[in-house]
Amino acid sequence: MKQSHLIGLATPLLLSAGTLATAERFYQYAFRRINYIPDARSSMQKYASSYYRHVHWVESQRHIEA
Repeated sequence: MKQSHLIGLATPLLLSAGTLATAERFYQYAFRRINYIPDARSSMQKYASSYYRHVHWVESQRHIEA
């Protein structure tokens, strides 16, 4: 009887931990190259200041969470 309760409790905990770990890996993958601008033509330079404002915001949030 105790064995089934232990399995019943461990399963959702393991699934939650796995989901959290997967979400963290996807987050790290998404923001791994945030400082890279692939298109540096002069027509795209007008967006650079806005882009770097967002980069600095994301980096500041990362420091708050740590």
